[in-house]
Amino acid sequence: MTAISMFAQPDRAIVLADTALTALDGELLSTADKLTVIDGARLVIGWTGFSPHHQGPAQDRILSRLARLGVGHDQGEILHALPVILREMHQENVGWLEADREFLVQERATLVMSVAYWDAARDEPVIAMARTDGFAHVPPYALARVAYYMTTDEQADPTAFLRDAVGRDANPSNPIDFDARRDGLLLLERQRRIPPTPWSYGHASVGGRATLTVIDREGVRVSTLKDWGDPIGQRINPDRRTPSIFRDAWQACGRRVAAPFSLGAI
Repeated sequence: MTAISMFAQPDRAIVLADTALTALDGELLSTADKLTVIDGARLVIGWTGFSPHHQGPAQDRILSRLARLGVGHDQGEILHALPVILREMHQENVGWLEADREFLVQERATLVMSVAYWDAARDEPVIAMARTDGFAHVPPYALARVAYYMTTDEQADPTAFLRDAVGRDANPSNPIDFDARRDGLLLLERQRRIPPTPWSYGHASVGGRATLTVIDREGVRVSTLKDWGDPIGQRINPDRRTPSIFRDAWQACGRRVAAPFSLGAI
């Protein structure tokens, strides 16, 4: 599972995501950025679902297909090509799961593509989504505009989930009511603690770094809100303390003291 949230605010779209790529046994393989950023098109693509890692990260597979289709940085061409790409990658995903009957559960082949971009013609931010199994009245693979996209617990009410994350009722479409950095990190921390499900084969899968991506008239900007310090080659432990130079230095000297001030995440 990937933690991805996309919200449209009056003058920008914001995307909150983690960077963990995990194996089926929960081992953390990489903490590289997972979003596909196309700055020239002022567009960002998110991807959730199982994927054959041996074929490379999803963002590389998306970019290579865009190149194969002869699509450059034209926003309209990219949006037109994404449903085709989603169908191709879904077929690869199904084939990968069918190769090992132990992991073959049809729902696990489901993929979700979410897109945030700045629509220059309408001068506004847009959030769109496509699912391999469709949603609401939208057919499979079709890309449709939505109010927002947010990873939650299964069957969770999104409003209640967000309230639980930030500690109050908040409207993420209002930058005064929802601070992208402060409240965005609280939301990612809550998503990091979503209980493991069969979809994640019983392992935590949100980790690496908490990132904020902003898309507006000027382009795309990515920043890191927090590095959780999850070790590569190990399973993600949401309760693991973030490494701290201050704390580790004192413990290395055999002394445990309370820090007189906040230094990072202690």
